Amino acid sequence: MRALLLVCFASLLSAQEDAPRPNIILFVADDLGYADLSLHGSDQVATPHIDTLAAGGLRCSRAYAASAICGPSRAGLLTGCYPQRFGFESNVYKSRPNLPRGQFQFQGLPARVQTLPESLRAAGYHTALVGKWHLGWGEAAHPMEHGFDHFHGFLAGSRAYWPKPEAKPDEALQIDGELVAEEFTYLTDELGAVAARYVSASKKDEPFFLVLAFSAVHGPMQAPEERLAAHAEVEPLRRRRYVAMAEAMDDAVGRVLAAIDERGIAQQTLVIFTSDHGGSEENTADNGDLRGGKGLAYEGGVRVPLFARWPGTITPGTKLDGVVSLLDLAPTALGLAGGAIPDLDGIDLGPWLRGTEASLPSRDLYWRRQGSGALLEDHWKLVLPVSGDAELYDLRADPGEASNVAAEHTERLAALSARHATWSATLRKPLWGRYKDDDE
Repeated sequence: MRALLLVCFASLLSAQEDAPRPNIILFVADDLGYADLSLHGSDQVATPHIDTLAAGGLRCSRAYAASAICGPSRAGLLTGCYPQRFGFESNVYKSRPNLPRGQFQFQGLPARVQTLPESLRAAGYHTALVGKWHLGWGEAAHPMEHGFDHFHGFLAGSRAYWPKPEAKPDEALQIDGELVAEEFTYLTDELGAVAARYVSASKKDEPFFLVLAFSAVHGPMQAPEERLAAHAEVEPLRRRRYVAMAEAMDDAVGRVLAAIDERGIAQQTLVIFTSDHGGSEENTADNGDLRGGKGLAYEGGVRVPLFARWPGTITPGTKLDGVVSLLDLAPTALGLAGGAIPDLDGIDLGPWLRGTEASLPSRDLYWRRQGSGALLEDHWKLVLPVSGDAELYDLRADPGEASNVAAEHTERLAALSARHATWSATLRKPLWGRYKDDDE
């Protein structure tokens, strides 16, 4: 079935091959606090390159991740579907603690699930992933088995930022499945350099799709001494490291943007920046006035920055105030490539990127993870905690979710709860459960 879909999609594209098809570069931060960008008001973190990217194109003020944790969010981003539809509800781990020693249970992106890089490759794009994968272990779950022509990164949810000569296989740096000697100085710098080299070596007659998936600012909290020295006033030390890590990520973004300019392909390249989910309190991320953080369905856990630049197509300074999801990135990219595969949960944002549409349509967004969940209907937010009663928030009046108004709006609460239950009933049972804390 998947092969048939790819053939049909390729046939659809052949009829539209004259349409301009941009290169697509996607920057994905890890655990980034919503307020930890200088354009979002941070007085500690300077992000001039990300700020320039945002100012030169479109800013989405209400963008949301598919999950409040890494793996499911990335699964949704790369498929355009709620990850729970194919059983990807929690992070992947290599084994279950209650299995006999040496036995492993496969966890990862199912082979039957069609991904964005697979579809783009069928459309004639070269596809590459640089950085973090975190969507499964073993050959069947490797990035190159899910549509990436090239992979330079690591499989795990996190790893050291310093070279580790004896790193675990899932944490070790690899190129296209082969482990490589770790001779870099600092991981974030290395990933930026690798992505920039990829852009510089790209072929002008072959569009490309590049994902630079940073591990920053996920722990372990490690930063070069010279960057720490530049922020000696920031306390505590853990926060100082976070600030230094975020600025290293911004410099890596700048390096790739410079490669685009040097290559002379800025007008042929759509560049997107986002984060996989909200910032983590554990790494001292600052989500500003948003409640909660990583792992929670409150705004601080699922609201993310989202910026897009495409000179000559996106008008600088454009702002979208409607609800946008990272699920939208896959159908948007497919639309720009010449068509779209049906039955995706995301929507094609192409008309809003081109400026042919101004306001976004009203829509609902859903979340579910291991007994918790949420539903967003315009400015109404239903939150279903793991334990306790359902909560309701009016984000228009209370964007920080400080006041639970469930008691005042019982009919709306009941209606939203019923809709969430109906949606949840359509989902697949999780392919694996929660075997330890979802801290990756």
